[in-house]
Amino acid sequence: MAAFEQLYRAHAPTLMARIIRPRLAVAADQEDVLVDTFRTALEKIGSYRWMGRSFFAWLARIAKNKVVDLVRARRSGARAVERLAVEPAPPSPAEPDWELLAGARDARLRDAIDVVLGDINERYAHVLQIRFIDGTPRAACAAAMEVKVGTFDVLVLRAVRAFRAAWVARYGTEEIP
Repeated sequence: MAAFEQLYRAHAPTLMARIIRPRLAVAADQEDVLVDTFRTALEKIGSYRWMGRSFFAWLARIAKNKVVDLVRARRSGARAVERLAVEPAPPSPAEPDWELLAGARDARLRDAIDVVLGDINERYAHVLQIRFIDGTPRAACAAAMEVKVGTFDVLVLRAVRAFRAAWVARYGTEEIP
């Protein structure tokens, strides 16, 4: 571990300054990527082979991949959140008893959501509850979950995917019943 600590001290500042910070604006994301880079390097150190390039180049490639993974996860998560946030089209004014029908539909939808939340991992259900149902801001959600905001965003992505899969498994479609 002393050797790994030396590698960290030698390469972390340069990785942060030249590879990670220019690609990510949020300090918490930068820190997460740096930690993930060195975690992956530690796990894969046995597969490192000298190929005429420096050890730093290998770490830089890992860091760039981690940045790409984070950006893709954010984009995917944002699209998933957008899909969850889609509201039904407003009623036509000529439709009779719309408010009564809408109230019943909203109650059915709330019940269906509660059922599916019960089908998924408890932590994921909690993430969806506090973020989307309660409307708690991301930073406050992350603090409540005792994780960094970037980690919370990953939890949201995974929770949305789990919710979607459970919804389709239960209702056979992505459509609202």
